[in-house]
Amino acid sequence: MEELYTAYIITMKTKEGKKLYLTSDKEWSFIKDEGMWFAELEEAQNFAEEWFKSFDRYEFDKIVY
Repeated sequence: MEELYTAYIITMKTKEGKKLYLTSDKEWSFIKDEGMWFAELEEAQNFAEEWFKSFDRYEFDKIVY
């Protein structure tokens, strides 16, 4: 399958193991399509390092459309 578009999204898991997605409003949502997408993994990593000063439980998901 050919990749049409690849993006990265910042996520975290709740205590119950459900996935949350960081939105462009800097809020967390259970809806993946509301998440803030980054064109490159490095861009997502840089944003997370700048935005989260004392929080480090985030992860990155690769999204292929």
